[in-house]
Amino acid sequence: MFNMPLSLANGWSFDWRSALIGAGAAWLIALILYLRRASVDVRLRQLWNPLARWQEQLRSSVAEKYLAALQQALRATLLFEPADPAAIFVPPVLLAPPTLPTTLVEDVELTAQQPIAYEQLLAGHPRLLLTGDKGQGRTMALALLVWQVDQTTQETASATPYTRFPIWIDLDQLTELPEDEESDPVEFLTELAVKFLPVARAKWLYRQLLNAPAVILIDNWESVPGADRTTVAQLITAAAQQLPESQWVVVTSQEGYAPLTETDFVPVKVQPRIDEESLHTIYNGWATQLEHEERELGAPFLPTLQRALESGDTLLDFNLRTILYLRTGLHPNRPIAVQQALLEELLPTPELEEEEHEIDEEAKRIALETLNTLAWQLKSGEQAHFSPTEVESLVETLFPPPAERTSQLEQTTHKLLRERGLLRWDKERVTFKHYIWEDFFTASRCSQQTEMPPALLEHLRDPAWTFTKEYYLGLGEAQALVKAQLQASLASDDQHALLTTARWAMLAPPEAQWRKVVMKVLAQAFTKSNITPADRMRLGRALTLVAGESVRPFFLQTLRRHRTPDIRAAALRGLGWTGTPKEMRILAGGLAAPDFATRESAVRALGDQGTPGALRLLQEQLPLVDEKLMLILAETLAANPDGGGEILKRATESEDLLARRAAIHGLGKIREPWTKEILESVQREDPQWLVRSAAEAALSEMEKNSTISSATVQPPPKMDELPWLINWAAEQGLGVGVGKAAMQILLRVLESGNPEAQILAAASLAQIGQREHLAALQELLAGPEEKVQAAANYAINQIEKRYAGLPPAGEADCE
Repeated sequence: MFNMPLSLANGWSFDWRSALIGAGAAWLIALILYLRRASVDVRLRQLWNPLARWQEQLRSSVAEKYLAALQQALRATLLFEPADPAAIFVPPVLLAPPTLPTTLVEDVELTAQQPIAYEQLLAGHPRLLLTGDKGQGRTMALALLVWQVDQTTQETASATPYTRFPIWIDLDQLTELPEDEESDPVEFLTELAVKFLPVARAKWLYRQLLNAPAVILIDNWESVPGADRTTVAQLITAAAQQLPESQWVVVTSQEGYAPLTETDFVPVKVQPRIDEESLHTIYNGWATQLEHEERELGAPFLPTLQRALESGDTLLDFNLRTILYLRTGLHPNRPIAVQQALLEELLPTPELEEEEHEIDEEAKRIALETLNTLAWQLKSGEQAHFSPTEVESLVETLFPPPAERTSQLEQTTHKLLRERGLLRWDKERVTFKHYIWEDFFTASRCSQQTEMPPALLEHLRDPAWTFTKEYYLGLGEAQALVKAQLQASLASDDQHALLTTARWAMLAPPEAQWRKVVMKVLAQAFTKSNITPADRMRLGRALTLVAGESVRPFFLQTLRRHRTPDIRAAALRGLGWTGTPKEMRILAGGLAAPDFATRESAVRALGDQGTPGALRLLQEQLPLVDEKLMLILAETLAANPDGGGEILKRATESEDLLARRAAIHGLGKIREPWTKEILESVQREDPQWLVRSAAEAALSEMEKNSTISSATVQPPPKMDELPWLINWAAEQGLGVGVGKAAMQILLRVLESGNPEAQILAAASLAQIGQREHLAALQELLAGPEEKVQAAANYAINQIEKRYAGLPPAGEADCE
């Protein structure tokens, strides 16, 4: 054997020569890389960019798929699932609380509200409440925000398909609250979002919320039980604090949202824009999507819609009417007839062979009874939700005994319930595809009872039951419900409740005996001395819509018997709504009345008649009436599509200066290219500055209406930042302090401030006041100043509305 060196025997030895060579090579490579670092950097980027683009495309592809899935799920929540919701969307008027005055010398308009353009909704305060009643387009407005943040149709390159990551939460799907107080509120909300969109992954949603600015859209706040709303509001607020760059929009009814306003959510009222232009938008949108040959709205459907517009139909009603007409050509006047025709279209009576006809009729009966039962139990709260198994069990109880039924009966029944678009069958829940069907079938079930269900009386003032009550009134005798509503309106002198009863009379079958009682009450209220002129006009119009031309003798009799100017003015307007050319002499006499209200009503009544003779009389009177009435007369002519515009066009060439100015004012109300051309010409060429100035003002108003307002929703007022309160406290030798300390100073103003300061304090509490402040406001009701009383009463109403339906403080926690 040979002797192995010790270094090799141990397996390793340090070779300093090799180490030196290696170090030198490394330094040489490093030097070369440093000297050529720019070209190396370019090369590395060239190698990395394809991989980075692939990763970005993968992320973008997932985001685009999510956005598409969310939009498709939202289409399914909308009535009849429009392929392009934006095409039928009529942006509502959004009304935010006004900015409070900064000084005591400024006037306070208690009911003033700041209009916000729909496009600007997400441009202001990040925590918003969209308040309104069902049927006013709340959910539609919320859903279209997802399309508003969609960037996929834009040409500009973007790393994500949306400007903000949108997430939708339906609180109607909230079945339980987290038991652990330490639970992650963002995780809780993502789990709720997955209930609405099961194809989404909760972990992916969670990461997106944490890593990107988001807009969280929450529907159906009113479906949360009152006792749970504080807890849910706390979860939402905690999540908002975790996501400081997020924006929140919650849809709610007009009551019971105080737990959210206590955490800086600002209520924005949804006021639907329902006018003839809206009718055309809805019709054209649906006609395009349904590929209907009649793309332009006209006769015979337009007159039906115009009557519905006058009787107070909602946006939802107009969509229902439009869909029915485009699908079937039917255009009934009463909403219940519209709904019944739509149901017949969804659940038709098939034309089968004789031996199959009985089976089909039995299947339809079972399906309708199932729908009635489901709707009633959900609406009345007997059951919070139904699982597919529970619905199947209910259907089983309605089938004949097994020995007497056929498989064809079972198959036909299940097909009617599952494939006709009335119910949504999810894995865990069965719900109505749209709440309007729940309301309709609830009313159907109520109408089949021998006595009116007490629930209808219990929800007499509940806006959530509006459609149910209207359908019930249309389906049969509802004298007990009408009597309760009339008694409530008369006991509290509530004109709104009385007008609601008038709408019921419009919707009821013509043979309903109680309609005569409603007409009598409306006529009595019309001549009362203690109502405002505006309310009197509304009552007169309601009476006209209920009674039709048969009310004409009443208006003539009122003119003979009454000398009160505003009663006579309203009666003259009534003749315009119901009269014939025979009343022209009476209306012409009204133009010479000593009081302005009567003269104005005579002008507007002639416009309501709209006959050639009425238009000629208005044309003759244009240069003869006083300056103020001249402007109203021009507006009246502008509103007439059958010649009013032509009369105004000719009047721009009148020798009378004031007549020309009035004509320009009227043309400014007609938003057409030809009127704009005339206004521009007059602005340049009329020799009188007064007329040119009127043309300039009209063009400016046109431009203002055609551009999007830049106003945004402002955050709720902070008491410690109000200049007037700081100044008031300084005058008393006090400091305002911060937070609750500032609120104590505000309450001190209520107690000892001058009237101007008390009004401002009440106006502040109208926006941010809580239950604990009601006592201080109620003390002002006994004070001597009427304006202070009005401000306090308004603040009390606003606070009580926010807390309606909520348990007293501390009670929810005890539960």
